[in-house]
Amino acid sequence: MTKNILKSFLLLLFLSITLLWRSQVYPAQSGNGPIIHFDQTNHIFPTVFEGEKLSHTFTVFNQGTANLDIKRVTSS
Repeated sequence: MTKNILKSFLLLLFLSITLLWRSQVYPAQSGNGPIIHFDQTNHIFPTVFEGEKLSHTFTVFNQGTANLDIKRVTSS
Protein backbone atom coordinates (compact mmCIF):
# COMPACT_ATOMS: atom_id res chain seq x y z
CA MET A 1 0.00 0.00 0.00
CA THR A 2 2.73 2.52 0.91
CA LYS A 3 4.65 1.61 -2.26
CA ASN A 4 1.61 2.56 -4.35
CA ILE A 5 1.24 5.87 -2.50
CA LEU A 6 4.95 6.60 -2.95
CA LYS A 7 4.78 5.73 -6.68
CA SER A 8 1.72 7.95 -7.12
CA PHE A 9 3.40 10.81 -5.27
CA LEU A 10 6.56 10.54 -7.36
CA LEU A 11 4.55 10.40 -10.58
CA LEU A 12 2.55 13.48 -9.56
CA LEU A 13 5.75 15.30 -8.60
CA PHE A 14 7.38 14.41 -11.94
CA LEU A 15 4.34 15.56 -13.94
CA SER A 16 4.09 18.80 -11.97
CA ILE A 17 7.75 19.64 -12.50
CA THR A 18 7.51 18.78 -16.20
CA LEU A 19 4.45 20.97 -16.74
CA LEU A 20 5.91 23.90 -14.80
CA TRP A 21 9.21 23.68 -16.65
CA ARG A 22 7.49 23.68 -20.05
CA SER A 23 5.19 26.60 -19.19
CA GLN A 24 7.89 29.09 -18.23
CA VAL A 25 7.68 32.43 -19.98
CA TYR A 26 10.97 33.80 -21.17
CA PRO A 27 11.16 37.59 -21.56
CA ALA A 28 12.06 39.01 -24.94
CA GLN A 29 15.62 40.15 -25.28
CA SER A 30 15.70 43.91 -25.66
CA GLY A 31 16.63 45.12 -29.10
CA ASN A 32 16.36 41.67 -30.65
CA GLY A 33 13.22 41.44 -32.77
CA PRO A 34 9.99 43.45 -32.68
CA ILE A 35 8.75 44.88 -29.38
CA ILE A 36 5.16 46.13 -29.46
CA HIS A 37 4.20 49.14 -27.34
CA PHE A 38 0.85 50.95 -27.01
CA ASP A 39 0.33 54.51 -25.77
CA GLN A 40 -2.82 53.19 -24.07
CA THR A 41 -4.47 49.77 -24.00
CA ASN A 42 -8.13 50.63 -23.40
CA HIS A 43 -10.63 53.44 -23.87
CA ILE A 44 -14.02 54.01 -22.28
CA PHE A 45 -16.52 55.85 -24.42
CA PRO A 46 -19.05 58.21 -22.83
CA THR A 47 -22.77 57.49 -22.91
CA VAL A 48 -24.18 58.17 -26.38
CA PHE A 49 -27.54 58.21 -28.11
CA GLU A 50 -28.54 55.44 -30.51
CA GLY A 51 -27.17 56.04 -33.99
CA GLU A 52 -24.21 58.19 -32.92
CA LYS A 53 -20.87 57.12 -34.33
CA LEU A 54 -17.79 56.99 -32.16
CA SER A 55 -14.16 56.35 -32.93
CA HIS A 56 -10.89 56.23 -31.08
CA THR A 57 -7.35 55.80 -32.37
CA PHE A 58 -4.82 53.62 -30.58
CA THR A 59 -1.19 54.34 -31.40
CA VAL A 60 1.12 51.33 -31.77
CA PHE A 61 4.90 51.64 -31.63
CA ASN A 62 7.60 49.16 -32.55
CA GLN A 63 10.42 49.64 -30.05
CA GLY A 64 12.44 46.71 -31.40
CA THR A 65 14.90 46.36 -34.24
CA ALA A 66 12.95 44.00 -36.53
CA ASN A 67 9.73 44.62 -38.45
CA LEU A 68 6.52 44.30 -36.44
CA ASP A 69 3.84 42.54 -38.49
CA ILE A 70 0.31 42.86 -37.12
CA LYS A 71 -1.75 40.11 -38.69
CA ARG A 72 -5.04 40.33 -36.80
CA VAL A 73 -6.84 42.83 -34.58
CA THR A 74 -9.97 42.06 -32.55
CA SER A 75 -12.11 44.09 -30.21
CA SER A 76 -13.84 43.03 -27.03
